[in-house]
Amino acid sequence: MNNCRNGHPQTPENVGLHEGYPYCRMCNRNRNRRRALENPLAEAWRGMIRRCEDPRSKDFANYGANGVKVCERWHRFDLFASDMGQRPGDHLLDRIDPFGNYEPTNCRWLPVRLNSQNRRNSRLNTEAVKVIRWAKSNGRRTRDLAAIFKIRPNHIQEVVSGRIWK
Repeated sequence: MNNCRNGHPQTPENVGLHEGYPYCRMCNRNRNRRRALENPLAEAWRGMIRRCEDPRSKDFANYGANGVKVCERWHRFDLFASDMGQRPGDHLLDRIDPFGNYEPTNCRWLPVRLNSQNRRNSRLNTEAVKVIRWAKSNGRRTRDLAAIFKIRPNHIQEVVSGRIWK
């Protein structure tokens, strides 16, 4: 049995044809992995797949184990890329409905600072933010509001100042 120039065995499973020329699928797989590391869009795609489908992933318990799935279409990177477009620099892949699946109608690019607001375990929502701002403008103490909403006092200050929950 022959080996490719990188030493991979040339079995029928490892050899493919591209425009009539044979190539090593193992070498191609490694080249694609290196290329993807340089691409933020591919990084987001791989993270999405890993969270939902790899039980060894540290995030699997919050995604795949909770029934969050990746739609069949998005198992192909090129289709994911055409649906989502390029990833803006400081944005993360976000599910609009945090209980929904990864699919074109439920995903968007969201700035990092806003991404944490759309979580299943978030203690605040838009109504709570309105109440906090109203209460603070009417003299309620930060410490009291933090106790009521079960969040840290510095988060109350960030909500009131508009640094979070704009």
